[in-house]
Amino acid sequence: MISTIIFDLDGLLADTERLHMQSYREIMSRHGIELTEKQYRDHWIRDGKGIVAYKEIHKLDIDTVFFHEEKNVLYRNMVATSAQPMPGALEAVERLSSKFGIALASNSYRINVELVLDVIGLNGKFQVVITGDDVTCAKPSPEIFLLTAQRLSV
Repeated sequence: MISTIIFDLDGLLADTERLHMQSYREIMSRHGIELTEKQYRDHWIRDGKGIVAYKEIHKLDIDTVFFHEEKNVLYRNMVATSAQPMPGALEAVERLSSKFGIALASNSYRINVELVLDVIGLNGKFQVVITGDDVTCAKPSPEIFLLTAQRLSV
């Protein structure tokens, strides 16, 4: 019997994956680095890796801390001005929350998750919110889902 539904955020509830990609592409372009959509999707989405791994793989001469901070400022500005819920997301969360326990498990940083939830109108809708700040291994590792289930006692 299903008792709980664990949602993802970027690309499922919120149309923010494109904002992540746009902000990475823009910051990389400022540093003279081309990032294709395929490279972004393969590295960040499929493999669940970040800028540190991208720097190592592509032998880039960048300060990853500064680069990441720069990207996050741009991303948060994009979220504040243009983040949208995915079609049907708000209705699905509302409908399902009346029948099941609901939680959110996102690889994103908590500060970004909270901003997105505020902007799209889902803040306070989840019993548990687990973010990339709460785990050591990003998805596709099951760690984030196991921690979410543990916090829900399911």
